[in-house]
Amino acid sequence: MSATSELTTEQSEQLAAWRALALVIMPYMSAMLFSLRPVQAPGLGTFAVDKHHRLYVDFGAVAPEGARFCAEALLHECCHLFGDHAARAEAFGVGPGEYQQWNVASDLSINDDLRDAGCSELAKIGLLPEKFGLPDDETAEFYMRALADRMPKPPNRGGGNGQGGGCGSGSGAAPEPCEAPGAEASGQVGAGASAAEAENARIATAAHIRQAHGKQPGKVPGGLVEMAGAVLAPPKVPWRQVLAGYMRRCAAVVAGSTDTTYTRRRRRQPSLPLGPGSKVVMPGMVTPKLSIAVVRDTSGSMGQDELAAVMTEIEGIASQLGVSGDDLVVLDVDTEVAAKRKYHGAASIAEAHGRGGTDMGTGIAAAAQLRPRPMAVIVLSDGYTPWPAEKPAVPVIVCLVGEDAERVAHEAPEWAAKVVAT
Repeated sequence: MSATSELTTEQSEQLAAWRALALVIMPYMSAMLFSLRPVQAPGLGTFAVDKHHRLYVDFGAVAPEGARFCAEALLHECCHLFGDHAARAEAFGVGPGEYQQWNVASDLSINDDLRDAGCSELAKIGLLPEKFGLPDDETAEFYMRALADRMPKPPNRGGGNGQGGGCGSGSGAAPEPCEAPGAEASGQVGAGASAAEAENARIATAAHIRQAHGKQPGKVPGGLVEMAGAVLAPPKVPWRQVLAGYMRRCAAVVAGSTDTTYTRRRRRQPSLPLGPGSKVVMPGMVTPKLSIAVVRDTSGSMGQDELAAVMTEIEGIASQLGVSGDDLVVLDVDTEVAAKRKYHGAASIAEAHGRGGTDMGTGIAAAAQLRPRPMAVIVLSDGYTPWPAEKPAVPVIVCLVGEDAERVAHEAPEWAAKVVAT
């Protein structure tokens, strides 16, 4: 195999054309497609991905197969990354002697969805459950167990000898010889995606799948909808109850409550007579809108799992409280506010900005300065941060995530409500 290198201009144009066609077939895979870091890999003979979203392509071998074939192959590799097959293979205990079988199992778990999405070329030549007498819509783990009995010597697609030949380490198979050893740049291979960037691509893809399924039920294959649901799992914190209870204690207004105002009259009884020629105006009833500011800890101490947990909680805040746009502002904060965005679905905040030191007090202060002022500030953090000594002008709820959340909860300030997402 020749050395890997950057793409030529012609190869970049080819890849762009394949990606455009892939987006026509499955537009909801855009975040994953654009997260790929392409690498020219002569001699590979096919496409492969590593754990860091590098896409290895043997252009000389695959280009003659046609644009449609290559577009569907891109989607196939994206589905391995979206399914987190590398991490699942490790969790399942897949060893070097089983890489080949796992690659087949993971192929079976995604190819039926790709077929149902319209990947006609893959449907002709790809490995499908029916070819093994197995049902569709099962997990890679299910197929792995089934193949142990049905296929002791699977086809040479997964690198059972540890020498590659499958979809790459990004699928949970053996690393290809052309793969860089880690996320850092190595030789002619550029840097791969960080764990946080890879997870954000999965979250954004899941959000796009859910959105597409909501607009056209049945259009998106069920397996992908199921995977998206697992990525965007329900929040662990019952935000409606937590926020409502705390806001009542802070004498604030929550969704569904009412207040009186003299800026408008009561509709059924605008005034009461007090005597000849005098009356008192009765105040009208209003239901103020709930507005929330979320301070998302994006410091370096927040790992992939913590960032994913934070995204899940933000999704929960939005769905359980029915807030978005102007009423739900998300601030990415390390030692300063790295980004401030209105929430319009998970895809709108998929990219986490920051990744430096930690000071959530900066985010709380910035949130309190928003106009209109939010009714509450929710800080989502692993807790490894200094906290302001003085109580801010807005109610604050600190939600702690991660393995050490319970242990560091006592360090959160007394003036804030504390919730542990366990």
